[in-house]
Amino acid sequence: MRVGSFRLRSGRESPYFINTGLFDNGYRMARLGEFYSEAATACVGTDFDVVFGPPYKGIPLAVATSMALAGRGINKGWSSYRKEVKIHGEAADDSAAKAGLQNELILGHRINDRSRILLVDDVLTTGEAKEEALGVLARVADNARVVAGLIAVDRQEVDEYGKDAVEEFRQKTGVQIFSIASMSDILECLEDLGRMAAEQRAAFRNYIFRWGTDEARQRLSRR
Repeated sequence: MRVGSFRLRSGRESPYFINTGLFDNGYRMARLGEFYSEAATACVGTDFDVVFGPPYKGIPLAVATSMALAGRGINKGWSSYRKEVKIHGEAADDSAAKAGLQNELILGHRINDRSRILLVDDVLTTGEAKEEALGVLARVADNARVVAGLIAVDRQEVDEYGKDAVEEFRQKTGVQIFSIASMSDILECLEDLGRMAAEQRAAFRNYIFRWGTDEARQRLSRR
């Protein structure tokens, strides 16, 4: 997490920014994959076939999660998709509609009809990237089902109408989102460790009291 002033996709000015791109070497990514694999089995179990990460940050997350699961004796495929359609090589050889789209769009493990998919990403802000991923899955396979989504951090924010963004995504898509940690968890940890300056603490609290979910505001109020 970075602390400062950041403009989010939603247009809000946030005093913090969650960036899994900072896990930029083998050790860090291996550790992050372990956290994802532990959360996946705890929240979802093993009743899925493929770990699917939207581009671009979701791609290394899917790979790391799949590898960490394999290290625990749970072998699952990993997959993602191209933002730019592939028009050469194997993509040019398959004329069947969905099979052709597989070759053009999908990276990694093939998405089969009725595949059960665990969707992984860093955060959920507006849900647009996840909705795009669901659209791609619907295009390339019949009845592929996302059993759940897993993110690193739940920012615990509401939309402009005061509705929980994660809950809104669930109601819109039917996909339950789980998180490894919440923003409340991180703030409480930093405060307990004395790792926040007074002005940073105030900025975090002000932002959460303005844009946070009821749960986030209640947890802050109790401290």
